[in-house]
Order: sequence, then structure tokens, then C-alpha cells
Amino acid sequence: MKKLLIALLLLLFTAPCFSAENIGVNAIPIGLTLQGFPPTTALNSTTTFSAFSFIPTENKTINSIRFVVSAVAGTIGAGDIEVHVYSSATDGKPNTSVSSSTTITTTPPAANTVVEATGFTYVTTAGSQYWVVIKCPDAGAGNYVTVRRFYGSYPSIGNGPGFGVNYATTTDGSAWTVTASQHGASVGYSDGTITGPLLINEGAGSLYGSGGAKPHIGFAATTPANAKVKIRGAYFYINKTGTPTGNLTATLRVGGSTYTSINSIPASMVGLGVTYMFYFSETVVAPSTALRVTLDNSAADDASNYFRVMYASIPNVAADKALVPMGIKYTISSDNAATFTDDDAKTLSAGLLLLGTSMFDTQSAGSSGGAYVH
Repeated sequence: MKKLLIALLLLLFTAPCFSAENIGVNAIPIGLTLQGFPPTTALNSTTTFSAFSFIPTENKTINSIRFVVSAVAGTIGAGDIEVHVYSSATDGKPNTSVSSSTTITTTPPAANTVVEATGFTYVTTAGSQYWVVIKCPDAGAGNYVTVRRFYGSYPSIGNGPGFGVNYATTTDGSAWTVTASQHGASVGYSDGTITGPLLINEGAGSLYGSGGAKPHIGFAATTPANAKVKIRGAYFYINKTGTPTGNLTATLRVGGSTYTSINSIPASMVGLGVTYMFYFSETVVAPSTALRVTLDNSAADDASNYFRVMYASIPNVAADKALVPMGIKYTISSDNAATFTDDDAKTLSAGLLLLGTSMFDTQSAGSSGGAYVH
């Protein structure tokens, strides 16, 4: 979110046609703000553990825990992965194990896949912090996994109760180092809810080409069934390779109508991994309406110099996909917007900017306030 705000301030102070009044100070982000995948952690000793915090908002019974492995060493057999639920110490770090499981649904796991541990029956206490702790007790024999984590801001992705905000690791089994805003585990409860969606890895769509092969990349979404939305803009996490030369503009497509962003981002302003805002004239979209927002590079550029639109792969699991607001998914056209291909196994570090004073404003029909107009 820090990079999101930096980019907004950058636009406010470098584009003279913009002001707090005409861009809408109540623009609310709806979507994921992923800021990348930090280094992975190899659980390559019997005292090297990875941990992810979570705080349940209700008393709930845990029945499963999932996390992502980026690599597998040796041969992982039964009992070679332990997944624990730890209580928190007074300093907020992992304390002691209150429940554990070695029942892994897929053994051996493969690289860049989700590992799920089942068989838990522990009842959590609402408001208490817990930790998912992952261990490889046979690491001394060369059998272990490497755990992936991701970081970013998730105020609007619709996380389930108790989505964690901290990561911790230890190399001696007792002294923990905690890092804020890094995520990587999803806790499943007996009522079918989960603490949050998992992200498997990141990738990027490349914006270069011309003529009939010119790409357009962005996201597809569907407005809520019970509400209109007032769209003011969209945001994208953008990276680059080499030195692209074009300007980036965004296009909102609703039915047969298209709306071009009132601002563009020149290549000279694009840094390595920053979230940028694109603004439209206020557009009200009806309930249950499919829409797309895509980016267009004004220059052809080439395979050595181009913009990259960042996305993250998510598990092909309904519970994860259900937490992505408006079903935001990756969309791409390779024929200059003549046709598009959607991929709901990918979600972008992108989203809509809706007008309103809070995330869940509800307003009567015809009123001027609120992101959602019922």
C-alpha cells in the first residue's frame, strides 16, 4: 500500500491537470495490491522452521492448513512435513505447539504447488494470535521443502477471518525473527471458511508489439449482483524490462462501450515495480455486469524493452477464488483488442477505484455518495 500511495502522490505532484478535487479523494481500491515475493525459506535443517500468524475473529475449529512450496529436495515421504499450530508468546512470537499434523494430502509434493495438511481439530479463541509453523523433521537426511511467502497490502481482497500479517523464522528451533506484512499460509475451518487466499507464484504479461499483434493486458471482473458501482479509475502494479518508450493508457470496456483513461503514464515515470493509477470520467456500471480494464502501450517497443503487467497465480480452488473481489482475473488480447482470453487461475496486482466514503457504502438509488449504489 505504501507504493500505491507513493504512486498517487507522484501523479498529484507531477501532473498539473490533476488535483485532489478532480481525481476524487474518496477513490476506494477494490482488489489485490501485491508487492512481490520475497526470498523463499529452505527448511533444510531440523531446527529451521517457517511460521505465519493468524488471528481468528470467532471461536472456530481448524481442520486444515495450506501453504506453498517453491522447491522440494530429496524424497518427501510420510511424516517428513510437520504442520503445527503454535500459540503466541507475550512478545507476539511463536510460543508452543497446541496442535499438529503430518497428514499431507499430496505426498510427495511438487515445486510451486500447494501443500495441505489435514486432521486438525483444534478450537481457536477469537482475538488470540496463533502461528502456523512448518517443519521438516527429516531435513538432516536431505529431505525437505522450501516455503514460499508473499507480501503486499490486502485491505480489499475480502480476506476471511484472521488473515495473518506476519512471517517468522528460526534456525535453532527457539529464537524467532519476525517480519511484518509477509503472508503464506491459509487456515481452513470446519465451517468451510478460510483465512485468506494463497498466491503460488508471480508472473507478468508483456506489453510490446504493433498492428494486429498488439497486446492489451489487464483484468476482467463482474460487478456485484446487488449493486451498481461507480468507477473512477483502476490501478496496476507495473514493472519494466530495458527501456520502453511508449506511454501507458488504460481502457475500461463495458458491453460495447469503451472509456479511455484521462491520464497516461509515460515510460520515463515507470520504475521497477510500482503501482500506478489510471483515472476515468465517473462511470456507473449496472449490477452483474462483466467489464474489462486493460493497458495499452502507445509504442511498439520490442522483446528487450517493454512494460510488464504483474500477476499472481492462485490455486484452482473455489474458496480461494471466492475471496477475490468481483472475481478479478487476468485477461489478455494478442490481436489489438479484437478478442480476449480470461484466466481465473491468475489474479493481477490490480483493481478498481470506486467512488465512495468507505469500502461498504450503501446508498439509495440516485444518491451521489458511496462506492456501491443499490
